[in-house]
Amino acid sequence: MRRLITTRYGYCCEKVFSYAPYSDDVLAVQANKWGGCCVEWWYHVAPLVRVRVKLRLPRLPKNFSIVLAMVIDPGMFDKPVLLSTWLAAQENKTCNPQAKVSAYSIQPGSAYTPGWNGPYGTDPNYSATEGTLLAYQNLTTC
Repeated sequence: MRRLITTRYGYCCEKVFSYAPYSDDVLAVQANKWGGCCVEWWYHVAPLVRVRVKLRLPRLPKNFSIVLAMVIDPGMFDKPVLLSTWLAAQENKTCNPQAKVSAYSIQPGSAYTPGWNGPYGTDPNYSATEGTLLAYQNLTTC
């Protein structure tokens, strides 16, 4: 997705990693798009795009704007969502009472593997990405 966002659409793209690395924590998502089952991970990653939004309210200066961190994760949502929404969706207590995002980190778009307790790994020519996509292509969620 990062490759498409940067090459096809020309947007700068980072990656956000969410983590639940401690023994009692887990990321848990209700996979409503894929049959409704619960999916669990110790980490998850998605592209993050920063979007500048101009606000026009009577009490604000004319050129007032804010920057929103929007996450693009079609496995979880049908549209870009705020970073806070994406993180909260991974703490589904119905799926698992221990569901908790212990930490998250925003990394450069070149990040491929999580940098929990160390540097993140990269995949500059997308060979590892292509290998992962091939390995997962026939798997089902629910």
